[in-house]
Amino acid sequence: MAEPTVGRKYQHIEDLVFTNGSRGGLHAVERLRDMQESGGIELKWDGSPVLYWGEVDGKFTVLMKNALAYLKRGVREVGAGIPTLATGPQDVNDFVAGTGKPQPGQEDARMAFAQDMGNLWPLLRKASPKKGLVEGGLLFYPGEPAKLNPKTNEYEFKPNITQFHIPADSNLGKRIAGAKVMVAVTGYYEDINAPESRLDGIEKLSTPDVIVQGTTYTEAKPKLDDKGLNIVERYISSNASKIDDFIGGQPGLKRPGDVLYKFYNQTLRVPGAKKGFTDWVEKNLSAGQAEKILNHPGLDATLSAVEMITGQKNQVLQQLGSAKHGDIRQTKPEGYVQAHPGKEFKSDLPGQFVKMIDQPNWSPKDK
Repeated sequence: MAEPTVGRKYQHIEDLVFTNGSRGGLHAVERLRDMQESGGIELKWDGSPVLYWGEVDGKFTVLMKNALAYLKRGVREVGAGIPTLATGPQDVNDFVAGTGKPQPGQEDARMAFAQDMGNLWPLLRKASPKKGLVEGGLLFYPGEPAKLNPKTNEYEFKPNITQFHIPADSNLGKRIAGAKVMVAVTGYYEDINAPESRLDGIEKLSTPDVIVQGTTYTEAKPKLDDKGLNIVERYISSNASKIDDFIGGQPGLKRPGDVLYKFYNQTLRVPGAKKGFTDWVEKNLSAGQAEKILNHPGLDATLSAVEMITGQKNQVLQQLGSAKHGDIRQTKPEGYVQAHPGKEFKSDLPGQFVKMIDQPNWSPKDK
């Protein structure tokens, strides 16, 4: 069996083929079936920027995403003595201003953004866990506030690519009317070096000024043609040895899954991406590596399995993307995630979270 090589805790569901070979592909099919039966599909809030706040060594802090990365590497200062572990709002301001790389002409905007991040300190302090750090993406804040659309009577905010629309007369809309900040919490860490987990009752951290948004599940369950899933399952099963042999690597090309990961990230996992794989490989790999990967008898089966799962995933996205989820409507939704349901599958990957991203219509932008 191929072992995981690339990716993150939240794997793109089609990427399971090149992180775990045929077992990953079969698990993807099982997860798609499970979504129809048990749901458990979470809205991906697409907040930006991502930050962390809470207690570190008994003291409150607010950390930008790259600040936490520095701390995990043991880097305590950046630039001209700027601390990575903020002890006050000015430290946050200085870190953002001192580590960002604004485009020419955007220096003033960068300084304003740094000030906005520093100003979050007193607001987040009142919405902090007693121990550990929470991770969240900002949905709106004083520098980029939610706005009421008088035509639709909906509050609207667009932290990244996705725009959210919340009816003003809904329960959430009434809370937004008086709030200064809304942040979607995605993880919890008992300390800086602890693994990611979740904190029960995260919404209870909310204050009148700060809406702490926890997990939001879709109301609708997707419906897929079981014949289509059966075709994918049979294809992967009948080509399992070829797929696993390819993903397992060979001398001079030990991690072909890494190559596929880079290719699909750059092509944004659009339908039919495999057609451009040969040209991409010849442009991005050495002649020797290109020959090894393109002449391998398991390549086509691997790419085809990815394509087939992508097709099923896109059907799920089309259904969920056109639906409302409680009081929440989206324009250009990023996608959806599902934690491992906790039950045992035939081709199980215990603890594996999956995500389904509408990459042809959504791709990340820098903040």
